[in-house]
Amino acid sequence: MENAESILENSPKYKLYSKLDKKQYERVYCSYCNRVNSLIHKYTGIHELCCMFARNIIKLPQILEDEEDNNERCRYLNFWITDNIRKKFDSDWKHSNNIHSILLKFLSVENFIPSASKHNCRFYYRSHIDLILWKKLKDLYDYIKNYNYIERKINSQEYSCEKHSHYFDYITSLYKTFKEECCNESPVKCSYPFSFDDLCKNTEYLTQITCDKDKKLAGAPKVPSGSEVSEDQRETTSPLAQSDSLQVFDNIVQSSSEYNNPDYYVKLSLGISSLGIFFIIIFLYKFTTFGTWIHYNLLKKKKINVELDEDEQYLLDKYSDYPDKNNYIENLNISYNP
Repeated sequence: MENAESILENSPKYKLYSKLDKKQYERVYCSYCNRVNSLIHKYTGIHELCCMFARNIIKLPQILEDEEDNNERCRYLNFWITDNIRKKFDSDWKHSNNIHSILLKFLSVENFIPSASKHNCRFYYRSHIDLILWKKLKDLYDYIKNYNYIERKINSQEYSCEKHSHYFDYITSLYKTFKEECCNESPVKCSYPFSFDDLCKNTEYLTQITCDKDKKLAGAPKVPSGSEVSEDQRETTSPLAQSDSLQVFDNIVQSSSEYNNPDYYVKLSLGISSLGIFFIIIFLYKFTTFGTWIHYNLLKKKKINVELDEDEQYLLDKYSDYPDKNNYIENLNISYNP
């Protein structure tokens, strides 16, 4: 739910992400990013994002000084980098089958930074956690961290009840999925980056905030009732209303004349014929060998591989759920629906 950002954008907690987003960095941080140099021409902006990532790890206590808990700072960092990578694949970056390999590149960058400079914060990588799941975890986390802020905004009528209702329904659906999959001791599915165990028992944040639908939003202009409209206003608006009615009538007349035009039926028959040909082609493509021939001879695209060095292959084997898989044979595939 992308419009969650519009709901939380002014929250002090949510603004911590904007501090991680700053593009000012020194070259020393980029020295850790040699591992992504080979990808610069394929993935626009990856080197800059890597430099920001290295800076954020090393300077995390200073950048997020408003957050005193180091574990919380580390959560913000992990949600920030995975969300930025997700947005890149949604907009600029192609070849989503390489998502796992890109995540491994950032993991190798983090491993290259000395432990003393990382303030007990790591980039959490698990092969079964894709970017969509990262996004859902982030949204659930952000809602909980900003619950009091949202409540104040609703009470002050700065959010519409409808807007909050859609947001809350989305959060509730996330929690329902989380509870079904993770509150039954499922170690593989739910080895999430951070402890969410308390969510299985504590549901106080999942009580919908009371919203008075009869109250107007703060700052919304008052619309005068019919009795409050002056005679001058009536005289001013009446010609406009009359003009609108005439325009609608003209449109109806124009539409009627089109049906009486012989060319209309010619165009209609051509359209129906084209539609029939289209469905025939779809049928042949889906259910006959003709479709297979088109796929392999006309639509087959060149694959772009992201090569893993020995260190990255070691990291993949270490953090993968299937360490015996030979990852040199083909690209890593992960379910990702942008």
